[in-house]
Amino acid sequence: MLKQTQIVSAPIDLEGGAARLTVNVEGINEHSRISVEIQDREFRPVDGYGCDASEGPDQPGLAQPITWQGHDIIEGMTGAIRVRVDFRGVRPEDVRLYAVYLDPA
Repeated sequence: MLKQTQIVSAPIDLEGGAARLTVNVEGINEHSRISVEIQDREFRPVDGYGCDASEGPDQPGLAQPITWQGHDIIEGMTGAIRVRVDFRGVRPEDVRLYAVYLDPA
């Protein structure tokens, strides 16, 4: 049975700039993973940045990049965004998420 848990950030204003998203994470393996979605202030997925398009991280470690199909940076956002992290797989409880970073791109 696949389990799923999630966390959602407070609103973040990129002030019209672009950002790269990285995570510090442990426990990523064939049974445990995360996916990341960018949402608007009202918790709606932003086109192109949904969980289904999320790629990475492929391994545990510091500053592991998150990308979305065709997007390695978050750009073109108007207004505040939220970052949603879903813990997925057979053993999502094995994942340890320590930090999520949005760095200027």
